[in-house]
Amino acid sequence: MLKVSNLPVSTTKSDLEKLFSDYGKIQIIGIDIENDESIAYVQLDNDEDEKDAIEKLDKSEWRGKYIYVDTFRGELTGRGQPPSGGNQNTDTKKN
Repeated sequence: MLKVSNLPVSTTKSDLEKLFSDYGKIQIIGIDIENDESIAYVQLDNDEDEKDAIEKLDKSEWRGKYIYVDTFRGELTGRGQPPSGGNQNTDTKKN
């Protein structure tokens, strides 16, 4: 999974699909808004596609901001919930 940070607050699922279209099939896990930026969690088909996306997109300028793309291996706890209709359960809160 990839964590994409410093995205404009107005970033949509469609925007992310276009941004990552050169790197294979993308699954949007979730988008969070923190302060003045959006953070997206996306998954590509395989590790090679993720490495290629990191190499080409990390620290690149997109829509007037420098974005950061890196591997994310942690658990999503109350953040990055899937968009409505998402089919992946990322709710990892422990009671």
